[in-house]
Amino acid sequence: MNKIITTFAILITLLFSYNITNASSEQKISLDNKTVVKGYTIVSNDKLLSIAVKPNAFAGATIFTVNKSEANEKTINNQKIKSALYSVSFNNKPKTPLLIKINWQSFSNLPKNVYWRGYNQNQWQQLPTKIVDKQAIAEIIDSGDLIVLEQTATNINDITKHVSAKSFAVIDAGSGKVLLTKNGNQVRSIASLTKLMTAMIYLERPVAWQTKTNITKEDKDIPVTIGLKDNEEVDVKSLWFATLTKSANDAAKALARISGLNKNDFVKRMNSWAKELDLKNTSFSDPSGLDKNNKSTAIEVATLARAAFTYPDIVEATGTKELTINTNQNRNLILKNSTTLFDSDLKIIAAKTGYTTEAGRCQIIKADGEKRSVIVVVLGSGFGKHTTDAYDLASWFTNN
Repeated sequence: MNKIITTFAILITLLFSYNITNASSEQKISLDNKTVVKGYTIVSNDKLLSIAVKPNAFAGATIFTVNKSEANEKTINNQKIKSALYSVSFNNKPKTPLLIKINWQSFSNLPKNVYWRGYNQNQWQQLPTKIVDKQAIAEIIDSGDLIVLEQTATNINDITKHVSAKSFAVIDAGSGKVLLTKNGNQVRSIASLTKLMTAMIYLERPVAWQTKTNITKEDKDIPVTIGLKDNEEVDVKSLWFATLTKSANDAAKALARISGLNKNDFVKRMNSWAKELDLKNTSFSDPSGLDKNNKSTAIEVATLARAAFTYPDIVEATGTKELTINTNQNRNLILKNSTTLFDSDLKIIAAKTGYTTEAGRCQIIKADGEKRSVIVVVLGSGFGKHTTDAYDLASWFTNN
């Protein structure tokens, strides 16, 4: 009797160890002999899992079953769950491994791996995994469960060794104290992070928000624009959001123009304000940030951002994920924030990105957390890495 009870308890433990919900979808795929000879790629209903069956991987016709489940928990073995759980079964043993690709969702640089668990087993096994973009690629030879897990940082070195930025700074948003920096005093081009200074200078001579204005030949620039046609107008408030939310270069130039200062005087004021903020290594050459001679350091950009984020109008625009504006030709334009971090689990108060060839990928964020509010600046990040660099640094310092 005791043996029966013990066996039953083990089965219960196996079933509920990771608290997986019932499958939300199931699909059956039958591969006939002809298809098996040619090879075939199975794609899950959610398009996030693919299984590549190589030609002649099976000796004959094979039936696949794919179930998708969601985990109620956030971690397995102290690692974060970053994908759905997929149960994959096939009624024949393959002669060669099956190549699986799982799309994962994460804003972090921390390493990710595919884990496999055989049916009626409790132990997860890490598979050799290759990460390409946001796909985890591995091979399987047996039926079982698949999931993508992300390593958890235990100290700040776990974070910084994966940060690609050539320089960065993290400061306490309240006190301005530098919490961590790498090459924090290295002078670099800062691209559209410049627009925070442009915004502060504009607010010295603001035009009424409801005033209608347009983009002139003097303002036109690429690659990012507000999207107005010739002679099309919007109110100044929309121009403001286009500058700070979408990071439109023509909108930034238009703001400088309507401030009443000519370009040279506007830039002079940007540089004089930098001196007032004691930014000794910061200099500006244009209001949009496209000029490579807009330069600063990670620490000084963080100081600039701390000053800029004391203005409610700047926080409102840089803290907006998306909005729709209307032109005088009754056209709706959607302005999307140039960062994607509003979709992360961080509490983003304000964010601004920047990019030029000289500057690389740059980002500023202000984030609130349980421990503190921080401002993070990353300069010269790798392609697509400015977001993950800023996320990891902010996640650590808002919670540790």
